[in-house]
Amino acid sequence: MRILLRIALAFVLLAALVYAGDALAVHVRMAWHHDPFDVMEIQRLLAVRLKGKRIEFMLDDAQTQMCVHALFPHRGCMTCWWLARHTQQQRNL
Repeated sequence: MRILLRIALAFVLLAALVYAGDALAVHVRMAWHHDPFDVMEIQRLLAVRLKGKRIEFMLDDAQTQMCVHALFPHRGCMTCWWLARHTQQQRNL
């Protein structure tokens, strides 16, 4: 049982170190005036429920969204690698 606890603690510590290193890399790039942020265009789909359990999809206008070049989201921005793979986002109404 102690081995499992140590493995879990090591995993949590490793995850915290990776996140801290990622945050430090973003802050260093900002301090050296290398902007780690970017803007991507996202297409949104509106899913509207109709009578008879039908769903109608409508295209919304394309919107720009800020993203950060990092492994994890920082400062309220999604990561650019995730947004590049999810350029269409569905919103249920």
